Amino acid sequence: MADYFIDTTLASGSNNGTSTDNAWQNIETALEYNHFHAGDYIWVRRVSSFAGATSNITINSGSDGTRLNWINFSCWPRIELTFTATFTNGSTTVSAVSGITADFEQHAGRRIKNNTNGKWYIITNISGSDFIIDREYAGTTAATADCTIEEDELYDIAQAIDDSAWTIKKTTWNADANDLPIVDMEATAYYLLFNDPYHWRVMGIHFVGGTATGTVYVGSSSHVQFKYCLFEQDQNNNCLYCASESTINFVDQCIVYGNSTGTSQFGVVLARGTRLIMTNSAIYNMGGGGLDSANGCAELNNVNIGVEAANDSYDVFLGIHDVQWKDVKLGSTNKIQDGIFYRGQIMIENYQKVLGAHYCFNTNGIMQGVAVVAGSGDPYKRTDGADMVLSITQTQSTDSRSTIFDGAMLSAFKALVWADTTSKTYRFYCQANALSTTAAEVFVKASYVDEYDDTSEYHYGIIKSDETISARSGADDWSQYVEVTVQPAVAGFVELEILTGFYDADGILYIDPMVVIS
Repeated sequence: MADYFIDTTLASGSNNGTSTDNAWQNIETALEYNHFHAGDYIWVRRVSSFAGATSNITINSGSDGTRLNWINFSCWPRIELTFTATFTNGSTTVSAVSGITADFEQHAGRRIKNNTNGKWYIITNISGSDFIIDREYAGTTAATADCTIEEDELYDIAQAIDDSAWTIKKTTWNADANDLPIVDMEATAYYLLFNDPYHWRVMGIHFVGGTATGTVYVGSSSHVQFKYCLFEQDQNNNCLYCASESTINFVDQCIVYGNSTGTSQFGVVLARGTRLIMTNSAIYNMGGGGLDSANGCAELNNVNIGVEAANDSYDVFLGIHDVQWKDVKLGSTNKIQDGIFYRGQIMIENYQKVLGAHYCFNTNGIMQGVAVVAGSGDPYKRTDGADMVLSITQTQSTDSRSTIFDGAMLSAFKALVWADTTSKTYRFYCQANALSTTAAEVFVKASYVDEYDDTSEYHYGIIKSDETISARSGADDWSQYVEVTVQPAVAGFVELEILTGFYDADGILYIDPMVVIS
């Protein structure tokens, strides 16, 4: 494992990257060096920059890390910052900042905490002299509280480097402003290309521009992680493009943003077979869409899309995969754009960062949990029913409805019930505010062992309900239901699944998920 250095302000030395005195003086030259090895660190002085590409910057497959020892391409790590500010309960604004000046380049994507309660938040934007954090502050309002912005992850590793034989000391690099090194492709048809390298970590780099495919292009079979990076697009193109079968293992604490220029300006685009894991990040102000996951699989946890500034076309494009997200907040007018040929579902736990708000979107429409109480609201709580019911709004084009076979329908939910060999009826109560559905458009399906000889000789039976649902008489009308009667051949679990495939321009179907067994 070796340390390498890049300093584009340097005008002396051997220009071979072996020390601060002999640092590479061009970021492109350094990145295209083909002899990096697992565990190497490539340190970029924070005042460094690259602009005006004449070709792609290509990281070749000859320089590979391993799963245990990644190649690290990082800005010279930033120190911990201490200051005072006001955290206000229920607000995403951290105000009255004193001791430092809030700065997007220096602070966006970093973790911030009010030392009073010790809880960390992510800085996603700067508004005037205030910090904007990733979610509403949950603690007690704390005026002029002592606060901390976390040091970069590799800070201790960088400070442990022996500079005793060098003229340019670490203290010189430490003293630089906390601005990130910039790689600006400008208005050129070039990009930073990860061409099949394995196990690279990119930390604390500001990527800008480019008119072809994306500012950063991750090629097939690449394994790349990004942290503390800013992906800025000032051209009518993508910020981060993930090519077919590429694997972005991790995008953490990154801000992806545009200047709202052109309908082809996208934040993150996933090609077929791509896998992206994104956490503690934000995508906003794109002239087109935020996340285009039409052909790839995106896994999100604590991500804002179109919140700090709206994306002009949409926040998310529905893809071909079923994905489960957590703590995702969408802010643009068109939050999720669907395509008729895309059959994936987006299931979000704590949708809009509201605890307990569960949300599912597919090409048919939207399903979400709705809290209910007895005697009021829409709908009323059913007597002895659940405190939260499912609201299903399938208002997409009639061409997108799916009643041809079960597998293409919207699975509202599944439940496992332990049963003995006696006959039992399993009922779910429903109500519809305006629509009417057939037994083929909404039904409960039971799967159970209906013939049994021993543990290797058994048969699964399937039975479906045959009830229709018509418009309710009022918000308290829970008289309608779907049900199945099941008698297993051996004690075991009965799987119950509610499936829907109706279309209605403005109707809503409510389902009480509490099964009634008789």
